[in-house]
Amino acid sequence: MGAAKMSTFGLVRNWGSEWKKFIMENADRSNMAYIQKTTLPYEGNYLDLDPNVKDPMGFPVTRITARYRENELRIAEFSQDKMEEWYREAGAIEVQRTGLGNAMGASTQPMVAPAWVTILKPML
Repeated sequence: MGAAKMSTFGLVRNWGSEWKKFIMENADRSNMAYIQKTTLPYEGNYLDLDPNVKDPMGFPVTRITARYRENELRIAEFSQDKMEEWYREAGAIEVQRTGLGNAMGASTQPMVAPAWVTILKPML
C-alpha cells in the first residue's frame, strides 16, 4: 500500500499503466526518512489557549506560535545534506528533498490534524 504513494521522480505520470509498471519495478527500492531536529526555546515561540476555538467538549484548544530561525534552518540544511550523502553512498540514484516544517505548519487549513486543533499561519 505504501508504494502507491511513492514518488516517480517525474519519470512517469502518477497514474495509468506506466505508473503501475514503475511501481512494480521500484516499490522495494524506495525509502523515506524524516528528520526531527531541535528547535531552540525563543521568547517569541510560545503556547497559549485560543480564545476563539474550542474542542468538541467546549474547552479552548492550545495555540502554537513559533517560527524557524537561522539555527533551525542551518540544522535542517546540514541534516538534509548528510542524509542525502548517506543515501547516495548506499547506492541511491534519485533523492527527493522536501522543505522545512510539517503538514500543519505550511497551511492555515487543517490537513492531518483533528478539526479542533488550531493551525496557525507560519511566522517567517
